[in-house]
Amino acid sequence: MIHALITSSCRAVEPVVLIEPVEAGPVFNQISRHQVSFKPRASFFQYPGIRTIFQLPNDPYLEQQWYFYNTGQNNSQGQPGIAGADIKLFPALEIFEPRAEVVLAVIDSGLDLLHEDIEPESLWVNQGESGIDNLGRDRATNGVDDDDNGYIDDVHGWNLVYGKNDVQDRHYHGTHVGAILAALANNNVGMAGGFSSIKLMLLKIFDLGGTADRPKIAEAIKYACDNGAKVVNASWGSGYRSDEIEAAIGYCHERGVLFVGAAGNSRKDMDVEPDFPSAYDLPNQVVVSATDNRDRPATFSNYGSMIDLAAPGSYIFSLLPKSQYRAFSGTSQASPMVAGAAALLLAQEPWLSHMDVKQRLLESADQRRALRRWVGSAGRLNVYNLLAGKKGDQLVDFEPPQWQEKDYSLESPHPYAYNMDTTYEIHVPGASYLRVHFQRFQFDKHDDTLSLIASSGEVVEHLNSPLGSFWSEPIPGDTVILRLRSNDKVNDWGFAIDKVQYH
Repeated sequence: MIHALITSSCRAVEPVVLIEPVEAGPVFNQISRHQVSFKPRASFFQYPGIRTIFQLPNDPYLEQQWYFYNTGQNNSQGQPGIAGADIKLFPALEIFEPRAEVVLAVIDSGLDLLHEDIEPESLWVNQGESGIDNLGRDRATNGVDDDDNGYIDDVHGWNLVYGKNDVQDRHYHGTHVGAILAALANNNVGMAGGFSSIKLMLLKIFDLGGTADRPKIAEAIKYACDNGAKVVNASWGSGYRSDEIEAAIGYCHERGVLFVGAAGNSRKDMDVEPDFPSAYDLPNQVVVSATDNRDRPATFSNYGSMIDLAAPGSYIFSLLPKSQYRAFSGTSQASPMVAGAAALLLAQEPWLSHMDVKQRLLESADQRRALRRWVGSAGRLNVYNLLAGKKGDQLVDFEPPQWQEKDYSLESPHPYAYNMDTTYEIHVPGASYLRVHFQRFQFDKHDDTLSLIASSGEVVEHLNSPLGSFWSEPIPGDTVILRLRSNDKVNDWGFAIDKVQYH
């Protein structure tokens, strides 16, 4: 995610500033990829009444891409996942029936067009700036605004930093985000991009220094919507409202363009401390938070009433410039998966409106109890359901006519220690559901967590941040396991439970 560091006295002139992802894995390159042995295999996806067979691509780093196909393998940090905690991409591609070419605009720092795993065929081509002009010159390089759109030789998009058509990435962020969509799949090189059938329009608003001006961002958004993009991905944000950017997103809504954006990485309640553009809450926006490889909410994601959907964002393996590869964690990585899924649906069903697509994204998502507190829909992206026109897994709300209540005392150490991995158990004999009341809850907002686990093994809550006093989600069964895990960096007060309700 990209944030702004701005003082209130300088809102009009200070640029948007890039910050790093919250977590990073090891760097891989051409040499290390030749040391990887991954054997593609046929697999199947079982859906009630449906069995879809699909062949995995042969990209050597595919095993790192748990977010597309999760068999329970470790992520790049050696953390095991849960089979099925992914976006169901490969079975979705087996049933995908494209009927139209769809353009997705990535507004970021460009793309490394020289990377070994990127080909120009993945890029949008402006037909008005391609071919031969009436003087026999290549329109892509003739120095003329052939299509009269106000931009000269804008073949694949535009560089708004320098006002030219060079969209080569000199940072890293745009390459990492864009390659999730556009890296070549099944070429026995690197990783598999998941959305190569769509075309990327590149709008470069960040350069090596990682700064961008709000008027340029607004211009990039309008360019996308005026030049054929049907979906926009925005993996950036700011703590301050911009009338120009808000108006540009509204302009896209009027033209039927979906605007997909990252929620942010500060683990804050945006109803209290808003980040923009997420908090504009315009109809055509889809605001995306992140999950990990166990379908839990990522501990860095912002939250609030405007969060629409979650997608994988923890240790997401993708490209870096200079033919390198690395996993990063952030909502920046979750957002393009949702944008790419929306573009696939429009390619398959081009008659849909952008608001139809938004509704389908929400309805097809798999709801997870652990997401309910943090994501409005409680849903994680499911591309198979999206393309198949199916509803996602639905949570069944449980609210008994009356809870029975009793006092209960359970507390962590105050403050809790570093490097803890401790479990506590609450058991209410005969209960079919129970929930606990936290009199106080105060955890470091990154990595330190308290998980509430049902006897079935389901993670019902995955909590961090200073949440204050609250009731947990209802937990099925008569027992809940509380698992407190902390790292070696920052600790906090911990938790205190004073009541239990049961039914």
